[in-house]
Amino acid sequence: MDFGSKIKALRLEKNMTQKDLAKAIGVSTRSLINYETGRCYPRQASVVANLSEQLGVTADYLLSDEPDVPKEVSQKDADILVRQLAALFAGGQLNEQDRDAAMQALQKAYWDGRKQDQ
Repeated sequence: MDFGSKIKALRLEKNMTQKDLAKAIGVSTRSLINYETGRCYPRQASVVANLSEQLGVTADYLLSDEPDVPKEVSQKDADILVRQLAALFAGGQLNEQDRDAAMQALQKAYWDGRKQDQ
C-alpha cells in the first residue's frame, strides 16, 4: 500500500473527512487530496509527523513501501520490550529521568492498547 492509500484508509477508519484531517494537520484540503491521490507528498517533515499523530501510526509506517507493516504492537513484541527494559534497568545504564520517561512510554502504550481492545 502506498503513502496516499495508507492515509486515506486510516482517515476512513477514524471516520474523518478530508477537510477534518487537513485542518488537524495544518494543510489545505487540496493538499490532503493530493497526498491521498499520490500527486504529491508533504514537503515538511512536520506534516508527516502531524499525519502520523492524527492517524495513530508511526511516520515510518506511512513512508514505508511495505504492504503490511503492523500498526499495533503484538503481545509477543510487548513481552520482548518488557524483558529488554528490565534488563536495561538492571544494568543501570539509564539515569533516573530516562528510566521514568521509558516507564511512562511503556505505561502509555499499555493503556492505549487497552483502549483499543474495548
